Formats: sequence, structure tokens, C-alpha cells
Amino acid sequence: MIRKVVNWVIYRTGRRGAFLAFLMILDAVYGYSLIMLPGTTIHPNLILPLRAWGWLWIAAAVCCASGILLRKDRIPYSVAALLKTAWGLTFAWLWYQGLPEWPSVVVWLAFALIVLLVAGWPEKTVFADPSPPKVPEKL
Repeated sequence: MIRKVVNWVIYRTGRRGAFLAFLMILDAVYGYSLIMLPGTTIHPNLILPLRAWGWLWIAAAVCCASGILLRKDRIPYSVAALLKTAWGLTFAWLWYQGLPEWPSVVVWLAFALIVLLVAGWPEKTVFADPSPPKVPEKL
């Protein structure tokens, strides 16, 4: 019975759901790290306080978790890409103000692009019975 459930979850999740699970873990851990930073912020010009950013990351993680088993996962991918784009553009703003933040801009905007690319990939078609078809004996 457990094997049947595990096989169903793997079948239902697929590659897109697995990537959403990865994004869920990444967003949750990154959001938690932003919330748990000491009281002073590293950059005072982050548009929002770090704790607010942390809660946004955790909200994105919850959204990604809600889409892992869904076939229509446009909203979780959109939220994940939007948050990473906003984070990258926030660092672009800091870079514009004269801080050396260009590596963060490149990393987060490139990662947002990767999320959008994966969101556009179709899920591989899996047949219900993975066993090979039987070949009829000689006619």
C-alpha cells in the first residue's frame, strides 16, 4: 500500500512538481534566514524591512507547496519568478545607489529567468502502464 502511494505521488508530481518542491525548500529556508537575522539590517535601503522580505519568501514557499501536486501550476511558478525578480531588482536599486551589489542582481535575475524557463516546459507524458507491450507470437 505504501509503495502504491509513493508511486502515485512520484507520478503525480512529475518534474515540474519536483522543481516546485525545490523552490519551496529554497524559499522557506531563505525567508527564515532573513527573519532570523539580527535586529540591524545589512542594507538600510531594501525598500521593505528584512523581516517583511522574509515573510514574503515564506509566503512564496507556501504557494510553491500548494502547486506541487497540481497539473495547472501557473500561479506558483509566477509567484516564485515574481519574488526572485523583485529581490533582484531591489539589489539593482542598491547597486544604482552606489553599493557593490551587481553579483546579487545577476544571480537573482538569472534565477528568476530559470524559473520562467522551467515553467514553460511541458510535463513529460507518462503512460498508466509502464510495462512494455506484449509482442504476439508467430502468426
